[in-house]
This record gives sequence, structure tokens and C-alpha cells, in this order.
Amino acid sequence: MLQGLFFVANLISCYQDVFLTVDLIVARGEESAFPSSGAHRHLAPRFTRNPLGSLAWHQVGLPKLCASADLDVLFLPAANRRGVLWSPVPTVGTVHDFSSLHVRGKYDRARDLYITRVLPALVRRLDHV
Repeated sequence: MLQGLFFVANLISCYQDVFLTVDLIVARGEESAFPSSGAHRHLAPRFTRNPLGSLAWHQVGLPKLCASADLDVLFLPAANRRGVLWSPVPTVGTVHDFSSLHVRGKYDRARDLYITRVLPALVRRLDHV
């Protein structure tokens, strides 16, 4: 997890050199990982700590937040974990790894279905990968 946070913190720093403003959507409990980022922060609701809650929020809450915050683009730094079916703004995602597609029996059936069917479909919906 620390590598992921380091990756996102570095991205924020780079993006702030290019864009006027950066909005960061942070999971509750991870706010301290970005103490001096300078980005506008939005906190995801507590129920996003649950996999089903997170999935639902990414499909409904996140697109609403993009619209209400008047964002120009949505960047998903781990699009191989979560994606959106629809967004009011263009979507860009980083896909780090799909090796889990090749490890049979690693996850339960629901997670396996999500990884093998849902995630690839969500990745295909991104405007840029």
C-alpha cells in the first residue's frame, strides 16, 4: 500500500506543475498520507471501505462528485482495481497489473467474476489507459 500512496503523491506533485488545480479524492483514514499535497481534497464516504460499497460509490457517487466539483478529467491511478461505467468527464486510468487473471482459485467466485469480467469491461470504457 505504501508504494501505491507514494505513486499517487508523486503524481500529484507532477500534475501540480502542469495543471492549475488538482482535486484528490481520498478514502477516509488515508488523509494523512497526503498532508502537504496542496490538492483540493474530497473524502470518500466510510462505506467505501467495504468492497460492495466501494463498487457502488465508484459507479454512482464518484460520477456525481466529478460533476459537482466541476472536474475536467478523472484520473484513476489503479484502474485495474476500480473503474467507472460512466463519467461526466473524460477518464484516464493506469492499469498496473492483470496477473490476477492468470491465477485460478486465488479468490472466491464473486471476486473472480469481478476480476475476470467486470474489471476488463470497465478498463475498456476508459478514454485513455
